[in-house]
Amino acid sequence: MTDNKTPWGFELVWADAKNYYGKTLIIKEGEQTNFGFYKKTDKIIFVLQGAANLVLESRSKILTEGESYHLSPGIMYQLTALKGDVTILEAGTSLANDFIEVKK
Repeated sequence: MTDNKTPWGFELVWADAKNYYGKTLIIKEGEQTNFGFYKKTDKIIFVLQGAANLVLESRSKILTEGESYHLSPGIMYQLTALKGDVTILEAGTSLANDFIEVKK
C-alpha cells in the first residue's frame, strides 16, 4: 500500500497490479482535484461517503453516497468535495502516470 498527501486531501493505493489498480481518495471539504484527463487509464469512481461535484469537460454532475461513474480515457474531469470531506473508491486499468493536467 502507498499513501500520498495531496493539496486537496489524501490518496491511498491499496492495489497495484500489472493490469489494474485500486485506491481510496479523501477530498477535503471545498477542495478539488486537478482538472485534466488520463491518456490511457480507464477507471470507475464510487462515492463511499459524502458528496462530490464531478465536472466533466463543460458540464457537471453531483455524485452522492453509493453512486459511481465511469471515466474513459481522454475525458477531462475534476472532483470537488461538497459539505464535508468525501471518500471515493477508484478502480481502473494500470496505475501508469499518464494524467495530463489542463489549466482552466
